[in-house]
Amino acid sequence: MLARKRWLAPLLLVGLVKCSSSDEGEPSAPATGGVPATGGAATTGGVPLTGGTANTGGATPTGGAAPTGGVAATGGTANTGGSVTVTGGATATGGSPTSSGGASVAGGGTAGAAPGGASSGGAAGAGGQSSLPPLAELFPSDGPDGALDGRLVTMPCASNGTSDDCTPSGAYYRSKLIACSGNVLDVSHTYPVGGVEGQKYKVTFHFYGVVEPRDYGPDVTREASDRPGNQDAGAMPTPWAVAKAGHKYPAADYDTYELRIDDQNDQEVAAYYLNADTMQGHWTYALNFSKQIEVIGGGRVRARIYDQNCKGIKNCGNPGSYPCESKARTIDVSEAEPKPATTPATEGGLLQPALVPERNANNAGQWLLIDVVSVDG
Repeated sequence: MLARKRWLAPLLLVGLVKCSSSDEGEPSAPATGGVPATGGAATTGGVPLTGGTANTGGATPTGGAAPTGGVAATGGTANTGGSVTVTGGATATGGSPTSSGGASVAGGGTAGAAPGGASSGGAAGAGGQSSLPPLAELFPSDGPDGALDGRLVTMPCASNGTSDDCTPSGAYYRSKLIACSGNVLDVSHTYPVGGVEGQKYKVTFHFYGVVEPRDYGPDVTREASDRPGNQDAGAMPTPWAVAKAGHKYPAADYDTYELRIDDQNDQEVAAYYLNADTMQGHWTYALNFSKQIEVIGGGRVRARIYDQNCKGIKNCGNPGSYPCESKARTIDVSEAEPKPATTPATEGGLLQPALVPERNANNAGQWLLIDVVSVDG
C-alpha cells in the first residue's frame, strides 16, 4: 500500500451493497469466520458463508434492534447483500441487524451504518495493515532545517579558473551560504521523522546531482561490484553504498555525500553513501537513481556533505580533465517534486550546469537534490 506525494490512497472502498429479497444477492449471513451477535434475529432461509452458522426457522423482525455490544468478526468480510463487520467496531443501538448500504474498507474500518444506527470508526482487522502517513507528515517541513523532500545543496565554483578544481566557495542551502570554516566545509542537516514512534517505514528516495568520487574503505557494500558507471544521464551501476551504524571512513580530501538514519532514541541504525568508489580522483559522477531506505517513526535522517580541504572537483564529466565546457553534465530533474527553481544558487535554485550566472560551463560546480518519492510500507 503506497502513500505518495502525488496521491493518497489510505483506504480502498470494497463496495456499497443493497439488501434485497430479489436474486441480486443471498439473504444476510455472518461473515466468513465471523461470530453472529447473541440474540440477533434469524433470517428465513438464510444461507451461511463458509464457516458461518445460519439460524433456521427464524423470522426477520421488522425494525428489530441490533443487540447492543454485538461481537464483530475479526477481519470479517462483508457478505454480498449482508451486513458488514468491523474488528472492535460498535454495533449501533437501534439499527437493523442487516446493514443497508454499509461499506467495508479492506484491512481497515467500516464505513456506513445500519438503518437508524451509527457506526463509528472501526479498527483495522486482525492482520490488516494500518494506513501509512502522507509524506508531509512523515517528513514535516517545519523542522529546524526545513524539509528533507526537495533538499538541494549547490556548490558553485568561486571564480573562473583554468584547472578542474573549484577554488573554495562553500555551499548554498535554501539561498543561504554555508561558508568553509578552518578550510573545512561541513554541510550537515537533521530531518525529524514523523509517524508512529518506533514504527519502521520503507521510503523511496530519488537522488539527482553531480558529485566527485570518494573511497569509503572496505567496510561498505557498494552497488557497483567493480567501479561505478559514468554515463552522462546517470551513473549505472551507481556509486551507492551501504554501511553499518557508526561506520567511520578514512580521511581524504574528497567530499563525502552521506545519509545517516537514527531511531526514536537517537541511535544510529544505518549509513548510506551516494558517491562511493574504489578510487578517488579528478572526475565527477552524474546521479540519477532511486533507492528504498527504511526510516523509523520518531527518529531522524541526517544528511551531510563533508570536505576537509574545502575544494571541489568541477563538473567535468569523465575522465574529468580541464577544460570542462564540452563535458559538463546537466541532469533532467523534471520528475522531481517539488522541482527546484531554475534560479541561481544564491536564490536557492538550480541553474545548471554553472549554478551561478557569472560562471560558464567551463567552471560548473557540484550539487545534490533529494526527492522523497513515496512511503511504501
